Formats: sequence, C-alpha cells, structure tokens
Amino acid sequence: MIADMTGGDLFQVDTVKPYADDYYTCTAEAKAELRENARPELKEYLHNLEGYDTVFVGYPNWWGTMPMPCLLF
Repeated sequence: MIADMTGGDLFQVDTVKPYADDYYTCTAEAKAELRENARPELKEYLHNLEGYDTVFVGYPNWWGTMPMPCLLF
C-alpha cells in the first residue's frame, strides 16, 4: 500500500532457505531463529540506497520484534 501511495520501489527481503508452508512449523522455525539471534542468509541484498531520500521498512511483528532476516536489511 505504501508503494502504491508514494510511487516508490519495492524490495522483498527473502531468505535462501524458505520457511515452511505449514503455519506451526514456520512459527517453530521463526522462534528458533529468535532464540538463537540468527541472521538467515538472504537471497538478495541492497547495496546502495543513495538514490533514496526516504525508506519505509515494513514487516510482521514476530514476538515483539522484527523477523530475523529483516535485521540484515
């Protein structure tokens, strides 16, 4: 919605190892990452933000914090 409202670009933070499709398995994987303070490898990284004045970072709230992959952004 933000990209639509601002005309901005989108970048999806995506991990090399995908999370499980099953909700409970995915939740268990994410909780384990949080406990271990993990930084899962990303498929792609942003290397240059010089062309941007404003950056919005959106993510789901996982147990009071951002998903571990977002910490690499």
